[in-house]
Amino acid sequence: MEEGFLILFDILNARVKNEGDIQEIMVVPNLAKRCLELNGKRRPSMREVTKELEGVQKTFNGQENCETI
Repeated sequence: MEEGFLILFDILNARVKNEGDIQEIMVVPNLAKRCLELNGKRRPSMREVTKELEGVQKTFNGQENCETI
């Protein structure tokens, strides 16, 4: 898992890496990981996914257009 995060940081936009807080950045890959759970009961609902992504949008709003993140 740690190796996967290192790869993630290699492909992230430099601006996101430099201006974003590590905890804020990790929300999206952690959410994606939860969505890939084999056990459906452990996967977040679409409502939960939407809520978390809206939180990310609010965090980055003003820093960069959310459609380009």
